Amino acid sequence: MTAAPDILYRQAAALLEQSNTAQALPLLQQAAEQGYTEAAFVLGNHLLQNGHPEQAFPWLETASAQRHPKALFTLLQQREHNGIPTGQLLNDYAWLGEQGHLESQLILMRYHAQRNDPQSLYWAELAAARYAAPAYYHLARHHQRQGDVATAIEQYEKAAALGVTAACWQLGQIYFYGTGISPNHAQAKQYLEQAAQAGHIAAQTLLADLLAAQRKPEALEWYRRAADKEQAEAQAKLAQYALTGELSERDPFQAARYAKAAAEKDHPEALKIMGDLYRYGLGIKADNHIAQDYYHRAAALGSAAAAQKLISDAALYHPQQYEQIKT
Repeated sequence: MTAAPDILYRQAAALLEQSNTAQALPLLQQAAEQGYTEAAFVLGNHLLQNGHPEQAFPWLETASAQRHPKALFTLLQQREHNGIPTGQLLNDYAWLGEQGHLESQLILMRYHAQRNDPQSLYWAELAAARYAAPAYYHLARHHQRQGDVATAIEQYEKAAALGVTAACWQLGQIYFYGTGISPNHAQAKQYLEQAAQAGHIAAQTLLADLLAAQRKPEALEWYRRAADKEQAEAQAKLAQYALTGELSERDPFQAARYAKAAAEKDHPEALKIMGDLYRYGLGIKADNHIAQDYYHRAAALGSAAAAQKLISDAALYHPQQYEQIKT
């Protein structure tokens, strides 16, 4: 007499825990053939994970037909992997999402968000109820765009508490600049440090700006971390501080190195610093023609200081060009 399918399944599960697949798989198949849905899913999933998709799919299809959530989700993921667009699978994902399947809710949130479809908020709310960090972040971005900074902060903080670096970065900016609230540099420092420690380059530079404004030499270390990742703003700041001698000893050669790196990325203030270095022969052989070229490039990219240098030089040495440059 054949054992009941639930008994077969429990026996198979015990054998799988002992890594005895040779005896477990036949028992799973017997249970699945008797209509035990969980056995069909476990059998199909095991075959799929062990490189036997052709044998796996019939069992996953069997479990999926009984609306087994994990089986259906596994099939949907395989279909996407095989090139079927997410848009053709929305009904099944939506069914799973309504059943509380978190991964499906997040897939639907992202799909609709990419299309600026407000349905993304519906799925984000459902996922947020399951404490999903990406959902908190999505809701925070929405509320910030709507001007509801208080709610945005609340959602960002939930995401940040779950380790979302981008949420720490957003909070750092809000508190640093006082976006919709009063600036709070202590709070800004807390969140920027979290993002910076996680390797967020822009956060490293903004944290360095905050520390530099407080005349703290550790600002230079954060600038260096960002500069090592080729961030032009950090390279330009290091060039500036090396040239002026603030926060550390004056070093025109270091200033030239960092300014050149940022200038190659068309950073306007770095171009202006390169102009200064060539104009005065600091760490580089003086060459006024090259200096003027750098000033022109910097001014064209919006450097007011470079534009002022050009105007001053024209007034002193080229009065016939003064009015043209000034305008």
